[in-house]
Amino acid sequence: MKRFEKPILVTRPYLPPLEEFKRGLEEVWANQWLTNNGQRKI
Repeated sequence: MKRFEKPILVTRPYLPPLEEFKRGLEEVWANQWLTNNGQRKI
């Protein structure tokens, strides 16, 4: 059986840009406040 040159990705998680994610975490750490009240809008 011949292999593909590149892998065929069936599923791949969506990850936001790392810098955008870091800004959100920095705000959580600064406020020391966690919640489970749904989505956070940046």
